Amino acid sequence: MTDFESRIDTTRPHTARIWNYRTGGKDNYPVDRAAGDEIRELHPGIGAYAKADRLFLGRAVRHLAEQEGIRQFLDIGTGLPSADNTHEVAQRVAPDARVVYVDNDPLVLAHAQALLVGTPEGRIDYLDADLRDVDEAVAFWNEHGTPKLTQRPPAAVARYFDGLELLEPGVVSCSAWRAPTPTPDVAMYAGVGRK
Repeated sequence: MTDFESRIDTTRPHTARIWNYRTGGKDNYPVDRAAGDEIRELHPGIGAYAKADRLFLGRAVRHLAEQEGIRQFLDIGTGLPSADNTHEVAQRVAPDARVVYVDNDPLVLAHAQALLVGTPEGRIDYLDADLRDVDEAVAFWNEHGTPKLTQRPPAAVARYFDGLELLEPGVVSCSAWRAPTPTPDVAMYAGVGRK
């Protein structure tokens, strides 16, 4: 058993692992699934939120890479790796896309470093930082051999969209943002801004 494995408490649920379970990931334990099921009993819409969140991420990243030519992404509040992570979606469109994943959960960062591997043309980095410290994330990007972050990513300033061009359809339920077919709204809101 590695030192890292000895620090994982599989007897207590962990929020990142519960969300991983809710989004169909495999990096969770029975205690996380039980807690996730209890949460679903209290809040039946949680499954729809998780699905809408994942689908929004895919649509937004694909649009930015394919339609807007964005090649630099900051994924702040990464969570445990799941299907169609930011770099996977972006690098399918643009193999040279570069992504910095930011999270302050050691479990998340360890999983990300072990499981998130990108294309040879692109680059992936990981930063242990609080999601509220956007300046630290941008400074990390600029100090680690990656071209300067000239496209201040929407995820880094999404809280208010100040100084950004808000892309259509604006701030909407994440289940509705450029969805190919109408889907029921969930009470999670998202938008994509461009500088």
